[in-house]
Amino acid sequence: MAPGRAAPSKLDGTWTSGTVKMFFYRGAAALNAPNFCTGTVDAHNAITLTCADKSTKRTKGKAEFTGSGLTVTWTDGTVDKLTRKG
Repeated sequence: MAPGRAAPSKLDGTWTSGTVKMFFYRGAAALNAPNFCTGTVDAHNAITLTCADKSTKRTKGKAEFTGSGLTVTWTDGTVDKLTRKG
């Protein structure tokens, strides 16, 4: 299924933490800060992004719900703890 056309998921929405801002919508994923990256999130919450500045820091990761928040663990070892905005 093409990004943006998948079924709605619990991930859909805006998630933030300090300087990190992520957006999910029906299989599409975007990181708006600290880099600008776009890509996909699958049904198992695996995230794959490509960054405009060629950064590889946050390009592959896994999102897991933690209470009312979201933890994204990236393959480079970075961990982001996010909360839903709005």
